[in-house]
Amino acid sequence: MAEIDGVKLHTEWYDSLGAHDAAPRFVFLLVHGIFSTTFSFQALIPKLQAYGDVLAVDLPGFGQSEKGMKYHHSYDQMGRTLEKLIAEKTADRPVIAVGHSMGGQVVLRLARQQPQRLKGMILLAPSAELPKSPRLFRMMTRFPFFTLWLRNYVQKKDPYTVLKTVVHDESLVTKAQAEIYAEPLKDRRFYHSLKRLIREREGDLSEREYKAIKIPALILWGENDRVLPVQSGERLAAALPDAVFYTLKSTGHLISEESPETVVTYIDAFLNERFNV
Repeated sequence: MAEIDGVKLHTEWYDSLGAHDAAPRFVFLLVHGIFSTTFSFQALIPKLQAYGDVLAVDLPGFGQSEKGMKYHHSYDQMGRTLEKLIAEKTADRPVIAVGHSMGGQVVLRLARQQPQRLKGMILLAPSAELPKSPRLFRMMTRFPFFTLWLRNYVQKKDPYTVLKTVVHDESLVTKAQAEIYAEPLKDRRFYHSLKRLIREREGDLSEREYKAIKIPALILWGENDRVLPVQSGERLAAALPDAVFYTLKSTGHLISEESPETVVTYIDAFLNERFNV
């Protein structure tokens, strides 16, 4: 655990396997999406260890991290929290941030706020082009029974069925895997954090803000993503000054779980081209 900005964060550190001893010792910061945890990177972590150390974190309010009642659950605040986590855990090591879905938005905020802290970004179907929650919905989060309604709404859904919607090959989803994703959703405190996220998260960055992010970015998107359209990735790549964009065949939204080998192939090429690894 690391306590930052008044909230205890669950972190996981994985040492490099040393396969690239001559390369810069990167630290890969892994940032998950909504309704997710560090578990979503389980298939990717061993492959990234060939290039450096890996630091995975449960965002405030998610997974095993503290559900702080006073934490401001905006993307900007999460970005600032991650910047402090990087400073505490990595010193002056070169950091490459990997963000999936909502985690991609948080990584983009981190890059905008503290560009000197990142060497690169790997964005896995980041939640670009999503507006703020509707004003009426944000107002409803202040109603006394909203948290109870939110918990009932989420928990009545079958996690096994939901997980199948975020992959292309539904046969890859197992009951055990679905239960691991569902476990954090049983914590009643999570819904206080989710309520604040609905109320406090920003919409997408502006075109001007994107243009100001000069950090090299690799953007990967599943061609069969049923959550976020591929066209959003194309427009994001065009908006960022230094980005490359690729789509993955037979892959849905949960890229890191469904196609880890393909993801690492693109990461390897990105690191070689940009950092001569």
